Amino acid sequence: MTPNRRRSLEALTQMFDVQLLDLFAEVESLVRAGREIQRDALRMRRAAATRAADRRVIAQRVQKRVDQIGQECETFCDITALLAEGAANLRAAVMNKQHRRRDDDVERRDRAARRRQRDR
Repeated sequence: MTPNRRRSLEALTQMFDVQLLDLFAEVESLVRAGREIQRDALRMRRAAATRAADRRVIAQRVQKRVDQIGQECETFCDITALLAEGAANLRAAVMNKQHRRRDDDVERRDRAARRRQRDR
């Protein structure tokens, strides 16, 4: 493999790795937001015996966080699409490398066969 092709594959791999880290960060953010909503839901349950104003504040906060999760899900989908594109690019680069290697092997065998025929 030529140095340029190797660098290209390394660059694709590095980009894919960064996209994967972005995806993990987004998953962690979604989990964190879900835990915050769960804590608020527990507060709401405890607040049922308390003031109506406290329950309204908690309910508004839950709604706001759920809306934020919806927005984060869109970001998650965008990152997933980029990750899928990166995976396809990596696969194509590897498959092209394998095809080139096979072509090189076939060419080497053909040359060797021609040499053997010439040497006879």
